[in-house]
Amino acid sequence: MVKVYKLTENMFFIKMVPGKKLISSLKKALTIIDKSFGIIFGLGALKKANIGYSRANKYHVVSVKAKNNVLEAGILHGNFVKGPDGLYYPHLHITIGEFNGETYSGHVLEGCIVHPLLEIFVNTLPATADVIKEFSHRWIKA
Repeated sequence: MVKVYKLTENMFFIKMVPGKKLISSLKKALTIIDKSFGIIFGLGALKKANIGYSRANKYHVVSVKAKNNVLEAGILHGNFVKGPDGLYYPHLHITIGEFNGETYSGHVLEGCIVHPLLEIFVNTLPATADVIKEFSHRWIKA
């Protein structure tokens, strides 16, 4: 279960606990929030992260598991849009670090596991159909 706290008409708080899958839990929370568009930001830690990044016109995926219990999430940020199919499409970036100084940054992909927690804030914004259409690359595959 995902718990969403309404802070104001347009601001929400989600606390994710150990073992939760970041992307699927966030999508569940967004269905509870039930808005069309918004900004996401947060911090906390993970025990596993799957991160995507582009280099030399090629997309790479790196899977990182915590060596010392946690991957500290220095920043988690992005946005979401509700597609015409009624599904939510978050686009998130994260910077995580290990105690030894190793740092990773890129797109948040499926498979990120929360540990011990993530504190996520969602600021919803009004969006017209034209603005939402600009995000159609998320649900229309070439």
